[in-house]
Amino acid sequence: MEFNYGFVLEKTGKKIKQYLQKRFINQGLDITVDQWVILYELYVQGTQNQVDLCEKVYKDAPTVTRILELLIQKEMVVRKTSKADRRKFEISLSSSGRA
Repeated sequence: MEFNYGFVLEKTGKKIKQYLQKRFINQGLDITVDQWVILYELYVQGTQNQVDLCEKVYKDAPTVTRILELLIQKEMVVRKTSKADRRKFEISLSSSGRA
């Protein structure tokens, strides 16, 4: 009998994500698990550019960009053009994102 570890890991990950999302809803938080991952990374590591953020949260650039757009609309993060490289953005938590 062959055991598919990939399937079990994927299923376990989804169950954990569903559990956390239910907890967020029950606590009245208007964020998704993916948004929380970005907020937590910024809280722990501080301001960083989008490229580094993608690597640290294990998500591709389009996904992180979409999540950041939602967090910007919710006024939880701030995006500023990098002084060192105008092609990059520096992402940081706003005061409400920190809360």
